[in-house]
Amino acid sequence: MVTIKNTIRNIVALTTLCFSGMAHAAGNTYLVVEFGQIKINEQVANVEGINNSANRIRVGAQKKYVNWNFSGGLGGFLYSDRQGFSQNVVDQFGNQSTASSSSSATNVYFDVGYSYALSSEFLVNLQTGYEHVASSSRKIANCQSCSKVTINVKAGTYIAPRIAYQLGRALKLSLVYRQFLSGDIKSDLAFNMAWRF
Repeated sequence: MVTIKNTIRNIVALTTLCFSGMAHAAGNTYLVVEFGQIKINEQVANVEGINNSANRIRVGAQKKYVNWNFSGGLGGFLYSDRQGFSQNVVDQFGNQSTASSSSSATNVYFDVGYSYALSSEFLVNLQTGYEHVASSSRKIANCQSCSKVTINVKAGTYIAPRIAYQLGRALKLSLVYRQFLSGDIKSDLAFNMAWRF
């Protein structure tokens, strides 16, 4: 737990340092929302009782300075579970019901890359980064005494080519492919929306 907290703290600190260090310079800052699907090592998925593909979401910030991009934020995996469970629960009013588990992960990430403009609207970009799975489990939401099972899936370092379309000055749309070089995630294909602020 201490290691996870230290890792998150270091990533957040590094992201903040990069963004604040460039705050005085000309550049663009974007709020980024991303939806996609990851492919998980099949052997790991079988052991953990999940499908080898999962939906993903990311929310973060991106700073562009000349041709360089710096990004960081939070993310999550929504697993397709093969070993879900149900438990009888009692709410705060004493009502009894049966609740089913869900499985997900919470992540932090940081990456850096270089952009090249093909035209005034289209850009290509190559990023490299690191994603850390801070928590990953199968559990019943909002239940303190229910069972909880850790799902051992690790992310890691990756490279990510992307193509982006600049829609005016405020919105950028991107298609991103990530190839993971370490951990249990094999690849990731995602659609990325970035709003300038």
